[in-house]
Order: sequence, then C-alpha cells, then structure tokens
Amino acid sequence: MKTPIVITLLACLALSGCVSIPQDIQGSHRSLDKISYQDIKQDIARFNGQEVRLGGKVLDVVNHQNETSFEVAVLPLDYAARPELGTAFQGRIIVKANKFIDPLTLKGHLVTVLGTVTGITKGKVGEADYPYLTLSLQGYQVWQIRENIVPVNYPGFGGFGPNPYWRYGWGPDSVYFMPGWGWYPAGAMFQVEQQVVK
Repeated sequence: MKTPIVITLLACLALSGCVSIPQDIQGSHRSLDKISYQDIKQDIARFNGQEVRLGGKVLDVVNHQNETSFEVAVLPLDYAARPELGTAFQGRIIVKANKFIDPLTLKGHLVTVLGTVTGITKGKVGEADYPYLTLSLQGYQVWQIRENIVPVNYPGFGGFGPNPYWRYGWGPDSVYFMPGWGWYPAGAMFQVEQQVVK
C-alpha cells in the first residue's frame, strides 16, 4: 500500500521545517556551531570579545533608556541553531542590546542570540549569588513552538476474536447481542511532537 509511505513522507517533511540558520544569527564564521556555553564559561579570557551564538528561554526583560537587557536560560542548539526541547538548561546569560526591544516579543519565548562576549556580571537568582555570562547583542531570532500530530503506526488487521466491528453474534436470547467473531482492524495511533520553528 502506498498510503503509509505517503503519510510517513508528509510527517518527515512537516518535522524537518527550515534547516537553514536565519541570517540575523548566522555570524561571520562557521566555528560558531562548535562553541558551547560550557566552553565559554570555562575560559572567559579566551572568548572575551569574540562572537558567539547561544540560545534558550527568555526569563526576564528589562528596558532602560536606549538599552534593553534580557536574561536567557541556556539550552543546547541544534544544527539549525534552534534551542533543543527536552534538554537540560546549562546556565544563565544576560544579553544587552543598544536599542529598545518590546518585552512582549521576548519574555517566555525561545530565542537564539548572536553576540560578543563581554565578561561575567555578578547577579542573583533568588537570594543566591550567580555569575552571569554577558553578551552584547548583534542579532537574534525568536522561535515559536509548533505541535505536529505524527502517526506512530498504521491501521491494519488487529486480530481475530470478539469485537465491536462484528455487531451480531450469539447471545443468551434475542434481546442481548454479544459481539461477533471475526477479523477486526487495529486503530491508528498518533502522538504529538513539538517542533521549534521561525
């Protein structure tokens, strides 16, 4: 049957999305993909002043005169520079932009930022001291989460036995009907998968 093959192909296309890195966060060198949050934190002196690309979930946004700063809980990035859902947060960063950015466009969203490392700033998470890695913003991409319903199996023969698809069978009398016997179809099963998209 060709139908399951077609469904599989459509599902794969739906999940693949756009695999290219958005222009605003492409950066000037390919080695950006190899630089992780842990690499930077372990050797601030080496990366200070360098261009890096990090991403995650925006926790807070603060607007000042001609400046916006926002806090990001860092997640690993995939091959398209999208934050990876279902992975552990790696740490926190503060990103500063020399312009106004409306908090409504950032707070609570997934974001990938391209920026220059400017050092470490002491801050607090609750009552605890926390050393924030800081970046000067060059570009950013806000992501959306799309839910796709994906088949995990296909209708087929479920088995042989009593089932509701065979409505008439033997019963104790004419008033009661027991499910009949015969082949019955197995129902298709689906699951919801989340995908990060532009």
